[in-house]
Amino acid sequence: MPLLALLASVLVIAGVSSGSVQAGDSLEWVLRTGGITDRQLAPGHQARQMLNLIDRFGPDFDTAGYRPPYATPSSVPEILVSEGVDMERALRERLLAGDRTALVPLVLFLVGSGCIERAEACMEGMGILLPANRRDLALAAAWFGRHDLYSYAVMLPEPPPDLEGDDYGPTIATVIAAGWMSLAPGGGFLGSELVSSEDLERLSARFPGLSMPEGRDWVAVSELDSMFSTAGVQDAR
Repeated sequence: MPLLALLASVLVIAGVSSGSVQAGDSLEWVLRTGGITDRQLAPGHQARQMLNLIDRFGPDFDTAGYRPPYATPSSVPEILVSEGVDMERALRERLLAGDRTALVPLVLFLVGSGCIERAEACMEGMGILLPANRRDLALAAAWFGRHDLYSYAVMLPEPPPDLEGDDYGPTIATVIAAGWMSLAPGGGFLGSELVSSEDLERLSARFPGLSMPEGRDWVAVSELDSMFSTAGVQDAR
């Protein structure tokens, strides 16, 4: 086995940090904030995403026909340059004035501008917990169980087809090879699907105590660190 390939695989696992346990790209953020995207989702998943959104904002939040404030063919930077509009400031002022419906447009705007961490801060700063998906869960498991994964990493498992080109594809493939997470019947990983009870139950064989928070059927990204840390303490005992 080429030494460089082996080293690269090991570095991929070692490089997953607790800070990377968050949405990895703009599309996932748009999905979780209920924005309109070109990705075709199963009706059930679409409904669940919308219900999650409504749960955060309350029953009075109107999601019908929602469009971002910059819904034009132009990109966000082009709009800012051509119109000289400080969209972020305008939306923040609406939030400060008590208009919670400005939160989703603000998050989408920040995502479109590449400010992922600021988008997360806005959501969680407003009391909005971001639902974790399977990709988030796999990366968290890879970090907290990294010492157990080296023996699988040296085998250089192939990433699932839907993770080709994903920087963390090899890492997630190692988690799958260890049996900590499973593939869908079609052979894909389906990383954008929200974490399920079945996902946590399977992982609990390695991380005892992993379960859904009481009263919910979803896990927040910000809860993953504490969940795995607690499970690690239980496992050590």
